[in-house]
Amino acid sequence: MNLDTFQNKLILILSYVDKLKRENVPINTQRILIQTYANDLEINLTSDMVYEILSFSFTNRPSCQIH
Repeated sequence: MNLDTFQNKLILILSYVDKLKRENVPINTQRILIQTYANDLEINLTSDMVYEILSFSFTNRPSCQIH
């Protein structure tokens, strides 16, 4: 997987996290859903990585375009 592909998949995951947060999904459920989605995208995330993604606010990152 090249860097652009990885970045695009990560953007998809972060967008998914934002949607989960807007729906007020419980944190344990969010962790499971994010891990499952990442696995579907063939990205292996550790529990620590999932925690970091959940702590990262969607509004704090620069706008990214999916190519």
